[in-house]
Amino acid sequence: HIRAAERFIYIENQYLTHLPIAEELNRQLKQKPDLKVLIVSSYNPQGPLEKTVMWQGRIKFWEVLEKDLPPGRVLRAYPVSLDEEGADHPVRIHSKIMAVDDRIFHVGSANLNARSMGTDSECDLTCYAENAYHEKGILGLRNGLISEHTGKSVTEAAPDLRSLLFPDPQSRKALRRIDDTKFVAETVGDTIYKIADRDRPPIPEPLDPKSEKTENIPFWRKWRRHAF
Repeated sequence: HIRAAERFIYIENQYLTHLPIAEELNRQLKQKPDLKVLIVSSYNPQGPLEKTVMWQGRIKFWEVLEKDLPPGRVLRAYPVSLDEEGADHPVRIHSKIMAVDDRIFHVGSANLNARSMGTDSECDLTCYAENAYHEKGILGLRNGLISEHTGKSVTEAAPDLRSLLFPDPQSRKALRRIDDTKFVAETVGDTIYKIADRDRPPIPEPLDPKSEKTENIPFWRKWRRHAF
């Protein structure tokens, strides 16, 4: 789907740590000079696992994604709700969505982290436009999501990324640029990070339980097959 992008990729995801995806985005951005990417995610991590593990992976994800790219090609942002005094209240993102131009719309349960890519069970659905009516529907759905976060009307097939950071003064919704600099000192070593966000199950799959070769397999490995 990333390799099919020509003008605009919209991603809305809770976790972004899977480096192969960052590499694909970087490669496609370099091959398609008109392509832009908007990524909407959460900002303030909740709990020690997110703060010390997932945010370490996200910082690396940004580095790989934006390597050797000129400014303005990628916008990483988080949504906020403004109170009556104008103070920001970050909105928690839990969705997993990707729209490619007006031709592909992807939604499901998978985060863009290693766990979702190889360890956890996920269920995702991809819709492909087959005619102009479908394209209009995908474009409307994607722009509706952007409008939901910005409070602004969006009609372009590839909106100007910088303009999305200037909120409508009549709205209490806005996007803010993600800056994870303050979380760098709170990340952990690579060993813990690789254990917590791994792309394969920590316990190998046992042999077929009905096989005679499973007699000496520990009970916890047999249990895992039924539990997961």
